[in-house]
Amino acid sequence: MPNTLVHFGVQGLLGRALFRGADIKWIFVGCVIPDVPWIVKRIVEGVGLPIDVYDLLLYAIVQASLFGCLFLCGALAWLSDTPTKVFGILFFNAFFHLLLDAVQTKWANGVHLLAPLSWDLLAVGFFWPESPVTYTFTLVGLGYVAWVWHPAMKRPFLTNLPSIPKGVVSLLFLGCYFAVPLFLLNGPQEADNHFVKTLRDQPARVGHPVEFDRVSYIQRSGGDVVRTLAGEEIQVSGKSLDHSSVVSIRGRFMNPGTIRIDDLHEHLPWFRDGASILGLALLAILCGLSGGRGARFLNRTGPREGRDRSQ
Repeated sequence: MPNTLVHFGVQGLLGRALFRGADIKWIFVGCVIPDVPWIVKRIVEGVGLPIDVYDLLLYAIVQASLFGCLFLCGALAWLSDTPTKVFGILFFNAFFHLLLDAVQTKWANGVHLLAPLSWDLLAVGFFWPESPVTYTFTLVGLGYVAWVWHPAMKRPFLTNLPSIPKGVVSLLFLGCYFAVPLFLLNGPQEADNHFVKTLRDQPARVGHPVEFDRVSYIQRSGGDVVRTLAGEEIQVSGKSLDHSSVVSIRGRFMNPGTIRIDDLHEHLPWFRDGASILGLALLAILCGLSGGRGARFLNRTGPREGRDRSQ
């Protein structure tokens, strides 16, 4: 996926043109929605919860589909004063986020626009995360956030508690967001998304093609290995590096424990994650501070005026 700042730059400019008068913060939140499952997945893996890593991956795949994003868009929209308008902003930006993800090269990866009807991955792959295109739009995104920061700070954000009916609807959407994927895990597995089915069935993987997106390549004197998301270390042959790194690879299983690498791309391990963390931090600060500013505004002017200016 392009990093968060790329999404802010491209979708911020487009969103302001399409949704005139919209609070840029809602546009930015929409940019992040498809990434929420992957952020939560990293947190769950980081704290070491006893969850099967492949099931967790399948769960994130379903949540990150356009179908899954619909539920989180609904949950957030019904917290606002204008649910229909905000839902349109969120859902459009979630959809456009997935389109941008599809045009970046990501082996073993892609997006789902037609799930649950189809779990075929859409991946066009015009450029890598390490490319002049990505670097340019990362700077555009950072500059755009700086440009809109001051006016965005003046607009209160989610300072009014939703009514009980709105709160109930929001919780229903949120419940669906977490519950519905549990019933759809078999879809992406049978489609071999992220090669989960191939990786799980170790005896049957011999001769099967396989791809990995951003895995650890570890150089060792006894033979280089790649470490999968499940922590499995697989010996590699064919194309190689003379150092450890983060790579994407395409290859084929020669035996259950060895992959012949046919294509290899080395990533900058800090760039995409660093730019995304910076973008998420800026969004959290912007929403948090404008929320506090909005609360103070409401205390001065009363709930009616503050409510009229909150969207």
